[in-house]
Amino acid sequence: MRAHVRLLGLIGWLALPGIVASGSGCGLLYKHAHTERRFTLYSNRSETYLKHVASKVERIYEGLGAVFKVPRERLGHPTILLEGVDTDVVDFHYSPDILGCYIPFLNLISIESTAAPRESETTDPVLLHEIAHHFISTQWPAATSECWLNEGLAAALETSLFDADGFEFPLLNPELGQVARHCARGKEPLLRLPDLLDMSWSQFHDREHRERNYALAWALVYYLLDRHLPADMPLGEKIDALYRLDRGEIAGLEPKWIQFLRSFDLNGALLTYARDTGSATRRTARWAIEKLGQLRSGEDLRLLEELAELLDSPDFQVRVQAHVAFLRRLDQATHSYVLEHEVVHKGVARVKRALRDSNESRSVSLTIVDAAGECRRTQADWVPCLVDLLDSTDGEVRAAAASALSRMSAKPTIVNPDFWREGTPNARGAEIAEWRAWLSTLNDQG
Repeated sequence: MRAHVRLLGLIGWLALPGIVASGSGCGLLYKHAHTERRFTLYSNRSETYLKHVASKVERIYEGLGAVFKVPRERLGHPTILLEGVDTDVVDFHYSPDILGCYIPFLNLISIESTAAPRESETTDPVLLHEIAHHFISTQWPAATSECWLNEGLAAALETSLFDADGFEFPLLNPELGQVARHCARGKEPLLRLPDLLDMSWSQFHDREHRERNYALAWALVYYLLDRHLPADMPLGEKIDALYRLDRGEIAGLEPKWIQFLRSFDLNGALLTYARDTGSATRRTARWAIEKLGQLRSGEDLRLLEELAELLDSPDFQVRVQAHVAFLRRLDQATHSYVLEHEVVHKGVARVKRALRDSNESRSVSLTIVDAAGECRRTQADWVPCLVDLLDSTDGEVRAAAASALSRMSAKPTIVNPDFWREGTPNARGAEIAEWRAWLSTLNDQG
């Protein structure tokens, strides 16, 4: 998890020349620099990537600035180092998590960004996390020595969602929520709240327990912001109140906090977000749907039923995300009986209808086709649909279907996108005939 891995190399990074020389020598150590009024970026990656990240950082400053209400002059002019180089790697599915750290006394953020594709959102959470540290430490310097507050609040803010039009702050960190809930429900004694509040930097980042400590710090901050402080209080005021809460009062909340952790319905919280598709919460809805498709859970039937209801959403972005999440959730279902349930059959039929819908937009079709191509357990449902799409009037859809089939089926096929985009109808037709003959053989065997 990003929040847990980020500090693994911090001690070693402190000795890096790029950090030691950050005050005056970065321009000599990096190929490119990009300066905005709030920060300066340095990187050996392309100038295009640097500008892309700079636009994100600018938006993050605007979003967090509106929450924290810190005067710009107090933030200083931090240096942000984007470590790493551009690579020719296309598939980052198995790449390690991106690392990052914030060093207050140098006013410096360093991020290892090699594993981030040029235009992806992979770096968003780590940028949000480290820049949140910058705002926290500037607004409340004492938080630098209070790891539970510093890391817990940054872990909540790293889930913030933004685009050119606005910011949303769900604060819910599903990955850390799973760890915290497991700690609360486990057989091992749960870390006592006074001990969490008093942890030093070295104790908090102890190799054996840091995953637990990050999760519990987030869980405490989330509980205080979402359940303890007034629901109608603006987020900025809540954070200010959080800083000022008496630590003894917080420690006294331990029984309620533990009960909250043990009964916390993480899937229910995500589903609540997923259903709220209003214009002011659309980013959070799409994010929650994506998480519902990614997180391991024993509630497959419940989640599939809820996701199936979103497959016909009038919001096309919600609809697309729901299809992808439904496919992922279906393919990792723990129990086989889930696949036979009537609700699931209806959802599968809806996805098939979407795959074959010639009126669906290209972007929607390509996204669903790509997701179907990742399915292994349920591939029998999708292969016939994908074979039909080899005869689509859209060359991009034909090429995507061929690529998906090559990933999920044992039958050799022509994958070259140019063949499916521009090949002669006769040549494509011969390949499609082979696929249909192969399917017919499988049906006869079945």
